[in-house]
Amino acid sequence: MPKIKEVDEFLSKNPEAVKFLRESHPEVAFKGLKGDIARFSKRDKEGYEERMSFLRRLFKNFGCEILEDKVKGLRKDDIVDALILLATGILAIKGEGNICTFPTNFSEKDLLGLPMEIFFVKLRRLNDVFIE
Repeated sequence: MPKIKEVDEFLSKNPEAVKFLRESHPEVAFKGLKGDIARFSKRDKEGYEERMSFLRRLFKNFGCEILEDKVKGLRKDDIVDALILLATGILAIKGEGNICTFPTNFSEKDLLGLPMEIFFVKLRRLNDVFIE
């Protein structure tokens, strides 16, 4: 898993970042923000539209259409996942919801001292939230 190895290498060289870095997962983050699971697979057209529609509700002036062919090896669903995780981080910093972890009350840490948990935000109300 090269992406995980990259993060582990970064953290071993920058131990102060451990205080600020949290692990998340796009599907868990999406459910936390939306309050419900995605109805369609993120790789299907319906799943892409479902997630883009939700992102348009979160981000003020969001008018982006993602084109897969612009970056070799990068798929639309990867970009949508990144945007959902970005929204989760921004909303957590802004205090726009309840910060949650899965599993709850689990205190085990990995070899780098990171909590072994998935971080997400549960929005209190979506209608009042806009990320600029």
